[in-house]
Amino acid sequence: MGTRSNMKRVCVSILILLAASLSLGAAGETYRNDLTLRKDGEVQIKSDVPDITIIQESRGNSAEVTLTGAARDRYRMTVREDRDGIFVEVKRKQRMGIDLFQSLDARLTVTLPASWTEGDLVVSTVSGQLKIAGPLYAEEVELHSVSGSIGFDSLVTTDSLEIASVSGSIEGKAIEAGDIAITSISGAIMIDKIVSTSRSDVEVNSVSGAIKLPLLDASKATVESISGAIGVTLPRTFGGRVSASSISGSISTSIDGVHDLSTEKRTQTFAVGNGSASLEVSTTSGAIRIAQ
Repeated sequence: MGTRSNMKRVCVSILILLAASLSLGAAGETYRNDLTLRKDGEVQIKSDVPDITIIQESRGNSAEVTLTGAARDRYRMTVREDRDGIFVEVKRKQRMGIDLFQSLDARLTVTLPASWTEGDLVVSTVSGQLKIAGPLYAEEVELHSVSGSIGFDSLVTTDSLEIASVSGSIEGKAIEAGDIAITSISGAIMIDKIVSTSRSDVEVNSVSGAIKLPLLDASKATVESISGAIGVTLPRTFGGRVSASSISGSISTSIDGVHDLSTEKRTQTFAVGNGSASLEVSTTSGAIRIAQ
């Protein structure tokens, strides 16, 4: 009888503690920082929250960093501001024991001013999805994610753009940049439009994931996949040589004006028009389709 009574007391105590923790999480204040950012300042973001959103909008030269969600108290946010730019780091607090009732509802939002167009953006996230909402203009952009997807509307840089994901897809509407490198390990790559503004290389690579590029406009591009189908559409203005190789998969093209066609084992090469552009497409296991 005494044992049963003790068990009841323990259960009641656990329920009281759980209710108190949920109440504190809901009532806690939003963490917010307002910062000054020059148009050429550098923005560095490191985070392991499950949800990150970056927005660029008109707001003078002021940037804003907010951490919201019921589980925000489980994270420690560090924000530094200096003449070179801003640094934001959000790390999960170390807790003793096992938290059976943990909430993962935490969101980091970074709002950048529209005047910030000549700076660099470097983002690293672990176990969280990263989203760029609306168009983003910068000089250089680096987006890295481990165990989380990367999504964006429009990314425009005057210099280089690098996107890399481990165990997560990369999806976006448009990219316009100079040197472009996109890599996914165990995740698909789907970008509606890629335009290279220089003669630098465009490299798109996937390990265990399909690649779909409805419009790829570049003077030199390499698209590779290990265990994944590839679909690429070239602009009507493309002129140059194309090479397509698949060890275990079909190769199909839908392009007018193809000439100098040659096939050797599992590789096809041909020319389109009289330009000097080049496209190399290869996959070890998956179909290839190239259209114009």
